[in-house]
Amino acid sequence: MAIDILFDNAIKAMPENVARARRATTQDAKAEGKVSSTAPGTDDVVFTEKAKTLSKAADIARSSDGIDYDKVAALKQQYDNGTLKFDFNRVADKLIASERSLNKLF
Repeated sequence: MAIDILFDNAIKAMPENVARARRATTQDAKAEGKVSSTAPGTDDVVFTEKAKTLSKAADIARSSDGIDYDKVAALKQQYDNGTLKFDFNRVADKLIASERSLNKLF
């Protein structure tokens, strides 16, 4: 079940009599000043700032195609000029390091 804190859609998923009772209790408490209208209840979900930042970063990563177009253009230019050089030892070292880090996971 998805929970929409702003519109309290979690209540809509409850049986009507439970939802109506919860609304009435919450409204009574707010009227008496016992509950702030913005204070989370006992069954509300509240995300930390770190969680919100991580969620935004994940959304940006999902929407990105993962290509550094400036780097691709620079490599293409070097290739076209005949100045592109490969450091095969560095490539081999990176592959070995990658393999070792994967082996640690399994």
